[in-house]
Amino acid sequence: MQYRKDYPIEDMLDFLEPTFPERVNRWQGFGKSVLISLDKEGAAAVQREFRQYLEEWIQTGFQPDGSEWPEKRNFAPPQSAESFSGKPFPRALESLARFWNGALLVKTDKSAGWSYLIVPSQQANADSDPPAGLSVEIGPQGGFGYQPSISKRRAYPASEIEQANPPELKGLRIADRSKYVPEPVNPEPVAAGLFESFYRSEWLFRLMQCHHCRSFAVPNKPRKSYVRGWHCRKCSSKVTATKATERSRKQQRDKWLNLAVDACARWDAMSRKPRGIDRIPWITEQVNGKLALVNRIKRQTITRNLSEIEMKVRERNHAES
Repeated sequence: MQYRKDYPIEDMLDFLEPTFPERVNRWQGFGKSVLISLDKEGAAAVQREFRQYLEEWIQTGFQPDGSEWPEKRNFAPPQSAESFSGKPFPRALESLARFWNGALLVKTDKSAGWSYLIVPSQQANADSDPPAGLSVEIGPQGGFGYQPSISKRRAYPASEIEQANPPELKGLRIADRSKYVPEPVNPEPVAAGLFESFYRSEWLFRLMQCHHCRSFAVPNKPRKSYVRGWHCRKCSSKVTATKATERSRKQQRDKWLNLAVDACARWDAMSRKPRGIDRIPWITEQVNGKLALVNRIKRQTITRNLSEIEMKVRERNHAES
């Protein structure tokens, strides 16, 4: 598979910033990359499309237990017809196939793992370039089998040069350029071209997306796995604090719930109930008598959880019998 070592990762991270569309200057191009001149709306549309491709790729590294393993990211199809049936193709690869005017297929190989393949489309439009005779094998973990020779047919309205210096602007002063309204840009082929370059790069397993705020970054010291997905520096402390709070709340709930089950069981076992007090207030009083002042509960807490308390009493009685 073919890879590249000079991928402009800093430019890509800049492009993925939410503020990027606000900073686009269509007369100066696409930032340092100069991929295609876009206005604010076009840049936002391409950004949304490209983010979906990257998120789709990063998601393949998540395991059934919720942990994230970047090195396990894989665009390989399921290895059997039964498990593959009904599964959609990766959207990023479908867009690449259209970008190259080809068709996305699954290459089934009994001696090796299944893989995706882009072959020349047999139904090219009359005004399109003739399909080439070379297919493109897509590496499940990045790269392509060889350089694509399928003609890259433009799906957006004008070439880069025409969009940067449209014919309508000849003879106009700079102040008159605001009168020019460009045609809407189709974001898919632009985003597909961006993903094509990224899929050949060395950053395939280094690019991370925060599981909380959804921002992208390249950690300096990546780990092999992340129990609850990767979190950026800003969100990491928040997640840690949230988990600690959740753990503390669960411990406290477990404590008063067990005390309430004990009190409910004692109430049920009493032949003569205390006079002048109902069951729920009595259970609440018994629970609060064994809790710290700051942790005491209200009657409504017992009322809302009475079904669970009674169920646990029945389970305990059944186990004892």
